[in-house]
Amino acid sequence: MRIDRFLLVVILSSISLSSLAKDTDGVFAIKGVGVQQCKSFIVAASKDEPVLQQYAGYVSGYISAYNELESETFDLLAWQRLDTVMLLLLQGCKQTPESTVGGVISRVVKYFSSNAIKKNTEKVEVKGPSSSLYFYPEVISQIQEALKQQGYNIDDLWQAMEKYQQDKKLIGKSPFDQLILMKLLYGKK
Repeated sequence: MRIDRFLLVVILSSISLSSLAKDTDGVFAIKGVGVQQCKSFIVAASKDEPVLQQYAGYVSGYISAYNELESETFDLLAWQRLDTVMLLLLQGCKQTPESTVGGVISRVVKYFSSNAIKKNTEKVEVKGPSSSLYFYPEVISQIQEALKQQGYNIDDLWQAMEKYQQDKKLIGKSPFDQLILMKLLYGKK
């Protein structure tokens, strides 16, 4: 899956680095592979090196720590998969190869924070013609609101997403695939 470059530019440019400051001097300690320059990650990704598992572990740990430490956050990435976040990290690193991996993932995570799930709730089924998916009620509300803002009838959410997918000419096995949801929920920010 390829993340649209425009979408990534919007994500990364919407976050100022100063908003990530943690001490009075505006810095914080980065650990593990997060200290690596992006160009190292780019090389590892291009060669599909085993060290990519360390980067994925770093990203998963970063997200888990965010979920634990950020007030009013249960799940930062309620529907996004790790591979999607890794692709965003790769694209961000390609834009700023001298940055650290930790710096780029901080910006990506900060961008997603506005849609974080605040409270653990039971997931709700969204039925399709031959399968079902489960989302937190907050995610369903975010999807419905984004569709309504673009003029879609949300009486049948699956059909509304299929129509959105067709109208935007987006490729995916399901109208709820990662790229389609990224376009819908983050394409205008």
